[in-house]
Amino acid sequence: LFWLERIWPVLRTGLSFLESFHSEPHPLGLPSHDLWEERMGIHAYSLGAVSAAFRTGAYFAGQLGERALGSRYLKSARNIERLLAEHFFAGDEWVRRSYVVSSAEFSRLGNEAPGAFLGNGYWDELPDTSLLGLITPFRLIAPGSARARAIVTRVRESLWNRQVGGLHRYERDSRLLIHRNEIFPVNSPTQQSKGGPSLSH
Repeated sequence: LFWLERIWPVLRTGLSFLESFHSEPHPLGLPSHDLWEERMGIHAYSLGAVSAAFRTGAYFAGQLGERALGSRYLKSARNIERLLAEHFFAGDEWVRRSYVVSSAEFSRLGNEAPGAFLGNGYWDELPDTSLLGLITPFRLIAPGSARARAIVTRVRESLWNRQVGGLHRYERDSRLLIHRNEIFPVNSPTQQSKGGPSLSH
């Protein structure tokens, strides 16, 4: 455990930041960028990463004999997982990828209603490959469950590029694709008129 003892102070610093970031009145955290660094909001993938960080911290604390600290981290992980299920799990199968909202608006209204999703934000339920992270590596959704199968099926059907292979990041991906020596935004009218790859299959 010598390696863990050496890096443990650094890991604890990171976990302390996460505890502060996800404390009341904003247990889901304040808005931040999504995995693709394109949208500000509260994101399912980010919450999965935070939960995994707390669970890993709980395990390491236990290995070092810091049982009280490990219990605290485990409690934080379970709280994040509960909030994720309450707010992001849609029906029995799907998961919303984000609640898109600005930091200023979320903070102002969140102080009036702690933890509430208010203001000028909106739920984004587009298929996104980042949702696969909730299955693996974060394992917040059991791989064999109906919700996991639904996510994998919808991601594959909606995001697989049948012309060149591979997955788009999300439906109506804004990243540019190079096709036939010309560059067109995904799903743009120009691209479709040129016969380039489209997400509409």
